[in-house]
Amino acid sequence: MSSDVRPCPICKLENARLVKIAGSEPYEIKCKRCGSFMMEGILLRIIEKGPLSEEDGHLLPYLSSHTRQATENGITSEFGRDNWRDLARAHTTTSVSQKVTKLLELVASRSAYPGARVLVDAGLDYPLLDATSDDEVNYLPESTDKGVKIAFRPITTGFRMMPPFHPLGESLNSGKIAEGSMNAEQN
Repeated sequence: MSSDVRPCPICKLENARLVKIAGSEPYEIKCKRCGSFMMEGILLRIIEKGPLSEEDGHLLPYLSSHTRQATENGITSEFGRDNWRDLARAHTTTSVSQKVTKLLELVASRSAYPGARVLVDAGLDYPLLDATSDDEVNYLPESTDKGVKIAFRPITTGFRMMPPFHPLGESLNSGKIAEGSMNAEQN
């Protein structure tokens, strides 16, 4: 078994761990953004050496969604050059309202109680929402129409579900949040 630390072949995040298991074709890869997955060696070389077609390059963030969501469900996804595109395409049709729902479910799953401050790292967690970047996650709290307001402060990436009016600040409908009310480190 050989091990290497280098950028993730899917999302390019630094410090992914790639393990080549002796006598086995796939590589086991662990990435903070993409989760844990097994990738066929030839696909690994194709993605790393490139260049990928424009369409294939567009699919990589969705492959990250597949692998991270599988990891969160306790599944180690295995794929190669014959099936990776189909796995990625399954995440390309998620609507904005579905992404908002996924965000609400993520916040709820990490919350100890309603109104608790919850850390969602937009840069690492965007695959959980079928988003393609942290910019898309930063936009989602403004898109909710579920009757629940999400207060969000990009600097700390803290999310908090609250009623339309919060005692610490102005109406959330005004678009203003009281200074410090969303700091993920405060309690």
